[in-house]
Amino acid sequence: MIVKELDPFIPQDKFAKAGKEAEQQMSFYLRRAFADDKNIYVFNDLRLEYEGDAAQIDHLIFHQYGMIIIESKSVSSRVEINEQQEWIRWFNNTDQGMASPIIQAREQGDFLKKYLNLHAEVLLSKILGMQHYFGSMPIDVLVAISDSGIIERPKKMSLEEVCKADQICDGVRSLLDKQQKECTLFSFNSPRLSFNKDEVNKVVAFLLKEHKPSPYKTEAETISKPNLQTSPPEKKVVIQAKSETPSILKPSKAILSQSVIKYSCRQCNKTNLSVSSGKYGYYFKCLECEGNTPINVLCPTCNNKEKIRKSGNQFFAECARCKTSDLFYTNSSS
Repeated sequence: MIVKELDPFIPQDKFAKAGKEAEQQMSFYLRRAFADDKNIYVFNDLRLEYEGDAAQIDHLIFHQYGMIIIESKSVSSRVEINEQQEWIRWFNNTDQGMASPIIQAREQGDFLKKYLNLHAEVLLSKILGMQHYFGSMPIDVLVAISDSGIIERPKKMSLEEVCKADQICDGVRSLLDKQQKECTLFSFNSPRLSFNKDEVNKVVAFLLKEHKPSPYKTEAETISKPNLQTSPPEKKVVIQAKSETPSILKPSKAILSQSVIKYSCRQCNKTNLSVSSGKYGYYFKCLECEGNTPINVLCPTCNNKEKIRKSGNQFFAECARCKTSDLFYTNSSS
């Protein structure tokens, strides 16, 4: 069954648009294959945060015997993978290196498993008085390439986890059968974690509750919706980065203004915040309850984690990969 759809997202450039289309294509196939399956739980666009870090999972399959992470990649021409598992994307007859989606998905799986382990005592039952954890839960990885793309694989490696989007659902079924066979009650050599119905329901509800939408996606949708009130819509002022931005960086068209994005304290939910710095980098300090809220800004184009740069009382979010710099937040002068 589909327990979470894609978050609303209005792409601001062609790259974001292509990425959205790839995710929509994959979510369509998953819906068609598993919408009526009560034993498979599909999360589209799941995002979790912890201590200033975040995991953005395109598609997550959860079932009694484990999880499967699906990473969607938009490829309009072809993608090449060499025998060192290095990825090269071709666009307009020009090749460009790209991060391995397999590694990205595995890192997301590691994050997810650690995140769930923090709450294992609430989510998992005890057996013979011993608390179980998610360490033995298998998390498989699949990479979905756009149907229009071409995959060039290394000659000596099959890379079964990489396939076209329309083949992913068969891959999910194959992995499910494999995990079910390996998860036997008396497998002492390789103990595996399986979930009972109550644990499944708890994990599903927990992940839905813990989802933290990307501020870029949620606010972009808010901006695009028509104002249905009778009074004139309030004008939104877009604050552009000043000329002091380094010359190698350029403002991103997809950035949303500080006056539109409303950040709030994770403890009291109030918006009276100030950016401060500490041992682990920049964070929001609440001027109401003095609580701390991690800052995690993702590039709207490549989804890479951006770095924060301070200039006076202004703070800029900068993506090294896309070479963009945008005003992220301005502390009150008072």
